[in-house]
Amino acid sequence: MEPKLGNASEGKEKLNIKVLVADDTPSVLRVTTLFLERMGYTVETAKSGQELLDKLAQAEEGEYGLIITDNTMLVNEKPAMTGIEALKRIRKDDRFEKFKRVPVIVSTADTPEEVGRVIEAEGGVYGSKPFTMEEFQETVQKAMERKGA
Repeated sequence: MEPKLGNASEGKEKLNIKVLVADDTPSVLRVTTLFLERMGYTVETAKSGQELLDKLAQAEEGEYGLIITDNTMLVNEKPAMTGIEALKRIRKDDRFEKFKRVPVIVSTADTPEEVGRVIEAEGGVYGSKPFTMEEFQETVQKAMERKGA
């Protein structure tokens, strides 16, 4: 049974699911964290794709139930690992075997047709930016439904 999405501050139960979110923009991390917490999730953040992979490498199996990553991130104002690259490593690198079935949302403001096809081909879920709370909830629900597939 998949969790129902709701506003935790309205008396909804907290979900026992931790989400790892990677984005290089502090304001996006804050908004994403706020939305997820309102939906009942616990959130941990990373500021780059590499930090996301480092956290996964040290995590216990089952520690994260959802991963959300920005596609285009900068480190020291230079292009860094993309969300698609991180997704490919999670799906194909044996170090991340315990997270291969965890849903991954790759969010981007890039052209949905081309980027979305690549994300979906790698077993991820495309999330557009900017997003409203309702759009974000729909994307998270889509990703969580895939978990059981």
